[in-house]
Amino acid sequence: MNKVSADLDPGAEPVISQGIRLAELRPEAWPDSKRIKVHITLTSFHRDLNLEVILVNRQQEKAGEVQLIGLPGQRFVFTMHLKQQNPGGLYRLSARLYSQENPCIDEKENIFELN
Repeated sequence: MNKVSADLDPGAEPVISQGIRLAELRPEAWPDSKRIKVHITLTSFHRDLNLEVILVNRQQEKAGEVQLIGLPGQRFVFTMHLKQQNPGGLYRLSARLYSQENPCIDEKENIFELN
């Protein structure tokens, strides 16, 4: 059974392509620098994918975390609110694409600076 027919048949076993990857992980600071807009693009889409996104500051403290269960599509954007009172400096944004069958389909990270 191919991927398309599995998506159309709710009783079919999920088929997750080995070729699915995180094509884009792009942070964009809101003007107040207290929120980050995160742009995600996948190389292809499957309804049974999940995503974990973690934001860590220069001191290796977790500044934000999001778990998306059942991704909404191949391209999507969401906002992360920073936990710190005075955000600024270097941050590492990490994303892990996974499914129930595979704990790590792909990973990507982006280092950026907030002013």
